[in-house]
Amino acid sequence: TLRVLRNVVSYNVTVGACDGARAWQHALDLALSSTCEICIVPDVVTYNSAIVACERGSQWHHALDIFTYMEQSCLEPDTTSYSSAVASCAGHNPNIASSLLSHAVLKR
Repeated sequence: TLRVLRNVVSYNVTVGACDGARAWQHALDLALSSTCEICIVPDVVTYNSAIVACERGSQWHHALDIFTYMEQSCLEPDTTSYSSAVASCAGHNPNIASSLLSHAVLKR
């Protein structure tokens, strides 16, 4: 019998698989859902994978929601976080994209 370990790595792989399957809705649900039942705390990779999935699904507003949620969860966005969030909204809301880019530069 094959058993899958329930940890942040397997959780991140699942969110990443949602991106690969173009299932941004599932990636969003996984990133923002409560994982208390299985004691998994999402990390930057979890949120980045969900941001990328939303970006590829042209869901810029959801990508920004995840980005904001990540910051509220006391996780420090990295280069991938910023670049994916900027890319997700660049064609839809250039003002927000510019603001995010400025914020990223100031944090450096």
